[in-house]
Amino acid sequence: HRVMENELIHKVITPEAQELLAQWDGYNTALEFIKAGDADAVDAILRQYGIDDGFFAREPYPHQKDGLAFFLASLGHICLFDEMRTGKTKQAIDIGRYLLKAGRIMAILCIVPNSIKNLWKEEWSLDSPLYGNFSVVINGTKKKKREAWETKAFIFIVNYESARADYAELQEWERQRGDYLLIC
Repeated sequence: HRVMENELIHKVITPEAQELLAQWDGYNTALEFIKAGDADAVDAILRQYGIDDGFFAREPYPHQKDGLAFFLASLGHICLFDEMRTGKTKQAIDIGRYLLKAGRIMAILCIVPNSIKNLWKEEWSLDSPLYGNFSVVINGTKKKKREAWETKAFIFIVNYESARADYAELQEWERQRGDYLLIC
């Protein structure tokens, strides 16, 4: 419960915590609209962040717009647990593209099963043609993988085994890139 409502809250909680609490209340309100299937409210959340239908390279399904709105309203954290074949990849790409365009991150690291690395590169090209042109799949010999980690790209796609094997290169990549989005 809310610690004897507003009177005590203002005496005990710092201004930073009060701001976070207000953001959390906004998150809960947005979540209720999304759960209710209110397409107008979802579009309003997206517009609040500068996203309109022109943002999308491919038209999203309503639940994919919901996922993007949920991310934007959730203070920047999300886990996509939708069923298989429901467009989680597109949602993740749209989120990543938004964060890149907004300057909130400098790169995206996609750690995926080996069998779908190239599919992820294709999906980036379809859903984010500009950034998709600046994506790299990490594979090959140790030397080729090291060169790929050093590439001036926005999107880095690697499989689980290579991410583990290239731990030193991954740490150096992370140190040089600054803020990034991890998709796995």
